[in-house]
Amino acid sequence: MCIRDRSIRMEESGHGTNFKPYTLEDWRRAREELAIVKGGVGRNPSDSDEQRLYRMLRGKMKEFGEETEKVNKMLLQEEIARIGAKPIAPIPTEDHLEKTARRMKALAFSKNVPKPRVNGAGVGQEKDENDESRHERDIEEHLFSPEAQQRDAELADL
Repeated sequence: MCIRDRSIRMEESGHGTNFKPYTLEDWRRAREELAIVKGGVGRNPSDSDEQRLYRMLRGKMKEFGEETEKVNKMLLQEEIARIGAKPIAPIPTEDHLEKTARRMKALAFSKNVPKPRVNGAGVGQEKDENDESRHERDIEEHLFSPEAQQRDAELADL
């Protein structure tokens, strides 16, 4: 069954579509009507007096709020200058005092902790008093051993 047969059956059964072909002029007229309803570029003709009144009142309220804020700031600055007062520090809470006390204890403890000794032997190991003399002796044995003298002689021959 093709599409054409279906459309004929729908028309015969009364379920057909009521399609009316429009001309180009009809389409332009409909488009202009939609532009008026939806609005367009420029002033919106659907802008009602109520909307304009609301925007005007809202602007006045905003302007009043800004002006009041400026006046209050000036009054506060004048009051501070007259009294000569500085801003009041917040009152410390128990939790804040407890944290401060813990920090002070930790700092005092860290000052009394014995520091580890750092030396050539490594951390945590005691340095032997004879380490330096042993090191010097090892160097002398290496430089003046019979093998070292033989090496030096071979290098001199080259």
